[in-house]
Amino acid sequence: MERWKTRLSELATTTCLRIPAWRPRMLRQLAAGQRWADVYRLAIPHLANLSQQAGGLEPVVEAARQTGKSRELWMEFSRLSKAGTPGLEIVLKQLEDESNITVERHVDQRLQERDFGTAVTLLREHQATLGTLPKSVALRVGSGLVRERRSDLEPEFFRILRKSFPGDNDIATLELSAALRDRDWPRAAEIYWRDLANSEPQDENLRFARIRILVNTGRPKEASELLERERVDGLYPRHLLALACVFRSERGEHADLYELAIRQLAELPNNPQVLYVLVRAARKTGQVRDLWERLSALPGPRSPEMERVRRTLLEDLADTGMEIEGLDGADRLLQERADRIRLKAPQPVVRLPTAPRIAILYCTDAGFLRPTLVSLVSLCLSNPLLVRNTRITLAADAAVFETASRLAGILGPSLGAAVDVVNAAHLVPDPSQLRADYGFFTGGATLSLAAYYRIFLARHLLAQNVYQQALYLDADTLIRPGLAELLECPRQNPLMARPEVDRPEVRRAVAEHGLRGWYFNSGVLRFDFQHPEIGRALDKSLQCALDPGRRLLFQDQCALNLGFEEQVDPLPERFNHFLPPAQALESAAVRDAVVLHFVDQPKPWDNYYPTPATAWFEALQVVQNLLGTEFPPPR
Repeated sequence: MERWKTRLSELATTTCLRIPAWRPRMLRQLAAGQRWADVYRLAIPHLANLSQQAGGLEPVVEAARQTGKSRELWMEFSRLSKAGTPGLEIVLKQLEDESNITVERHVDQRLQERDFGTAVTLLREHQATLGTLPKSVALRVGSGLVRERRSDLEPEFFRILRKSFPGDNDIATLELSAALRDRDWPRAAEIYWRDLANSEPQDENLRFARIRILVNTGRPKEASELLERERVDGLYPRHLLALACVFRSERGEHADLYELAIRQLAELPNNPQVLYVLVRAARKTGQVRDLWERLSALPGPRSPEMERVRRTLLEDLADTGMEIEGLDGADRLLQERADRIRLKAPQPVVRLPTAPRIAILYCTDAGFLRPTLVSLVSLCLSNPLLVRNTRITLAADAAVFETASRLAGILGPSLGAAVDVVNAAHLVPDPSQLRADYGFFTGGATLSLAAYYRIFLARHLLAQNVYQQALYLDADTLIRPGLAELLECPRQNPLMARPEVDRPEVRRAVAEHGLRGWYFNSGVLRFDFQHPEIGRALDKSLQCALDPGRRLLFQDQCALNLGFEEQVDPLPERFNHFLPPAQALESAAVRDAVVLHFVDQPKPWDNYYPTPATAWFEALQVVQNLLGTEFPPPR
């Protein structure tokens, strides 16, 4: 017997043709000696014969398992005819289970190493071979991609999941969460209405997602109805409270917002946007003192965000002339924001010597008159040589035209600048055609119509055929020395502007408006009035702004992007340095900036602004010194 086994092994290692490998008994003998590689190699050419014999497939299946070739054997079996081989389906299922277990083990190892690219590759190859995926590990990979914001891998992986699990709610929910994370509302709406709208019962997260989609896709009435259904005894679930508050702010329902927030004050999330709309509602309803007292009465330690709200409200009270010393938190406020509070106080008038003229574009209305004057003064003081060779032209809303003209008459001679004030009513033929609301959900923030004036004013000055260049500056800017360098930058196109920060709303604007090239920010614009295309581009911008049938996401900025499409030179970032509220004006990142642009909300002059912004208030103090009692009060 031993000689026979030895002879059998020798034959197995030489050739499979000299041994009847389709005899299961002989393969089992090789298996008994754990010659798994030989079992697999000898059996593969004879799978059809082995599948017809009782127990013929058992050795080869075990050999595949032992050598890690379960998926390869599954492919070999899948080519066989299943007629007359009832056990083949069972074997295929066993091999599929084995392959799933193996791929799960390898994928989980990759997930632990945060190697998502390899994990996706393993599942893609597995799906291409077996035509299916183990759902549990697929969901783990998908959740990891969403959590880690791997938008480079998500599109391909979601296609694999949809192919493997068509119509599956778990897969659709996972894909929806990625769209919600990116604030890609059109894609989120498509996924929800295609795959999840009819799934019942819907859990609270899915209902919440539906409300967010409705809010952000222009269906506020339906969103409001669904929000009301979620209330129990007049109260919202905690996870919907923030959205309910911001939604009311968006609709201008400040009294309702304040009442709602007060009823559930202890449950309010520490979300800066939610707390800011609450502060704004308290201001608009005259409840600043009431809100401060209610927040101060809340038990337990207060979060940093809630403390920020209390300090904001205290500073608001101080701005009204109320004595705040002795109130809870006042000492800390006065210590942290002493410079800010001091610089807001009126100072004695100081007159500067008269000097020649200047020309740069500003636009303003009642709400932005004070910051416009601050920017203008910072420009004149930091760039006196530039001022002497240009003119400042200010387009003012009709409601503040007389005030702006009077103040310009004081500031101009004091700063050595020639300031012309133009009544915006003479520039804009029909202001009712201009839209103040953005083309997406903002939580109540609206656009000042004065933002459109920059287009009308540039066209007006071009028609005068006096200037070679024009430089527009937003009211929420602070100017430092070195602005003349901007006018010396080489140019090829009629406009120079800084590319906008890449974010979902900007990508959506580019896609919806079909823009080619890159999207720019309109806070600082350099117009080349000598360029042959400047007139056509400005005219197209005006047409887009006034077209009632065109829905612009960022309104005037989108109109300019459409008008100057692919005709813009990139402006160096230091001439339009974006300074969001979270970044301190005194930080190292702004050291080389020439134009500081206070983007987003709140602005430095809002007491809710998180940092002191001392430099802005120093410029404000200069304005107060120059104008004295003529300086308009805050709005």
